[in-house]
This record gives sequence, C-alpha cells and structure tokens, in this order.
Amino acid sequence: MLATAFFLGACDATEGSQAFSPAAHHVTAGANSIPAEPSGRTTSSLIPDSAPPTDLDIAAERDLQVEQPDETSTHLQRDQADSAVAPDDETAERQTGDGSDGDRSLAPTGGDTAVLPPVTFPEASVRDPEAEAADLERRRSVIGLFERLRVAVEHQAGYDREALFDGWLYSGGLSTRELVLRQEQRGDGTWLSVYDAAVVTEAAELDIDHLVPLAEAWESGGHLWTEATWTRFANDLGDPRSLIAVSASTNRAKRSRDPGEWWPPSSSYRCQYAVDWIAVKSRWNLSVDAAERDALEEQIDQCAPSQFDFDPPQPAAGPRE
Repeated sequence: MLATAFFLGACDATEGSQAFSPAAHHVTAGANSIPAEPSGRTTSSLIPDSAPPTDLDIAAERDLQVEQPDETSTHLQRDQADSAVAPDDETAERQTGDGSDGDRSLAPTGGDTAVLPPVTFPEASVRDPEAEAADLERRRSVIGLFERLRVAVEHQAGYDREALFDGWLYSGGLSTRELVLRQEQRGDGTWLSVYDAAVVTEAAELDIDHLVPLAEAWESGGHLWTEATWTRFANDLGDPRSLIAVSASTNRAKRSRDPGEWWPPSSSYRCQYAVDWIAVKSRWNLSVDAAERDALEEQIDQCAPSQFDFDPPQPAAGPRE
C-alpha cells in the first residue's frame, strides 16, 4: 500500500483542493486504457505535465481499481447472485406448487408425508357376451322369419265381417275379450295402451284389437280358410301377440290398415309392432303385399335387438285351413 499512499500525495499536490474519485477513474479489467470522465477530463490529467506517469503510478491506479470496484458492476454482480439463489415468484410457484395452478399435495410441509389424490377411471361398459349373442340371434330370427313371408297381391273381393266374425267365444264363463283384459291388466288395476302409450283406468275405454285385422287376414290368404279356422283366428289366445287391449280411439284410427298405411302413434312401440306383425302373419301363414313388405323392412332396419322381444311363433294354420 506504500505505492497507493505515494500516488494520493502526488494527486493532492498537483490538483490542490480537487479530490480524486475512484468511482469515476477506473481501468477496464484486463485492459490498460483509461475511459473518459463525465467532465471530459481523463485520468491522465491528474499527473503533472512536468512529470509523466511512471510504472509505479500506473500500478497504484490499478490497485485502487481492485480495492474500489465500479458501483454499477457491483450491483450487477449482486443481482446475478440473488437471482441464482432466489427464483422469481412465478418460478417459485411452479417449483413449489404454491401457485393457483399447482398441486399443493406434492409439496408436503411440517414433515407430513405427501398424500396423492386417488386416480379414478370411468367404468368400462362391457356387455355380457351371452346377452350380446342372444340379441344377435333374436335379430337373425326375426329377419329370417320376415324373409320367408310370401309376397303376393291382396285378394280384396268377397270379404264379409259379419259372416266371418259373429262375436267372441267363451271359455270358463269368460269371453275372449275378458280373458285378454285380465291377462294385460297391471298390478295397480290399469292398462297400458301400447299404441299411444296411454294409461287407461276403465276397461270400457279399451278395444281388443286383432293385431292383423280381420280384413287384412282375408286379403292375405284368409279367403281360403274354413269357418273353423276363422273362428280360431278371431279368438286366438294361443299367442299373446294376436290380440291386444288398446285405447278405442287408436284401434278405430287404425281400422284394417297394414304397416304400408299405418303405424302406432307411439314411435317407441313401432319396432315391437313390426316384429309382432311378422310373427302373427307367419303363425297364420299369411302373405304380405309389396308396400307392406317395404314398410316392415324399413322399420326393422332401424331397430336394435334391445328394442323388441321375440319368440318364434307356433304355426296355427296351413295354406287352406
């Protein structure tokens, strides 16, 4: 430090009352040049013109630069050190999970063990293979039965309802109508009219409908039947699809029309209606006309197996019975 003291003494003797500012007079690290001061003077003005700077003077200035670093450089180094030690708030939130979008459970405090939330998955919908196979078999059965129906032009001449149907038969003191009502009555004493999905509370508001109307049966091959076959067809209790209790209004709106001309108002019942129509026609060996067949095929194509029940019908009549 003797060189430093000597240099300070020389500066005081040359400049008088002007003090030397080490912050404004520095040498760039690794270079031997002295930058200009804000006042326009250079550090070399501190050395008298009569005495050029010696190696000792230059060394003294270098020592001062090492001992008194530039204030701007000092702040820059401090900021860099702080940023390396303490991350900014956004970085800290991502690292520690303290941010609103973070998972706090991943950063346990106070020595607690981290508890991860349970991972849940939606239950997979897996159908019973046996049920699926049964559905496919049921659909194949319906289609097979449908494809075996004869397609023929309707025979419309000679139909006489009064001659073919003079009323319900009686069995065990009950008419066919009463037996159907008893069979379809629900536990609460009401009936469901499947044609229009109406709940009916009074039996008098119900008609017993021939699913395949009498006139349709005549036109589809029934004109060849015997009187005994007609009586069995009109009172068919051997298959629950043949006779059903429905609201009187829908039965009379239907009249004797086939699926080529009429469908039940309740769309949710139409798949079942189509399947039942095919079953009754097959049971009684009746034909279908072209428009009727097309309408049935179009409806069946829209039906999933879950939308209808089906049991193969038992044959009830031959072609000429």
